[in-house]
Amino acid sequence: MQRNSLPSQLKNGLVLWLPGDVSGTTAYDASGSGNNGTLVNTPTSVRRQGYKGFGFNRTNQYITFSSHPLNETNCSVGFTVVNTYTA
Repeated sequence: MQRNSLPSQLKNGLVLWLPGDVSGTTAYDASGSGNNGTLVNTPTSVRRQGYKGFGFNRTNQYITFSSHPLNETNCSVGFTVVNTYTA
């Protein structure tokens, strides 16, 4: 199994998973729900310790969605932040 893939049993109920797959300005949703996002101001796809994700400039880069993928009353959100900024 690749690090940026999930076993099918973990996708049950998953509405959004952005593992860093990018084409042009599209951030692809790997959950199977089709909730792709649009990259604004060119965030980059990055790889750290074998995992892919997104690199943001901490100023004006973000991802937008045409619909709100988390429209459930109860949900969990998880993410990992890696700070690579050095002064």
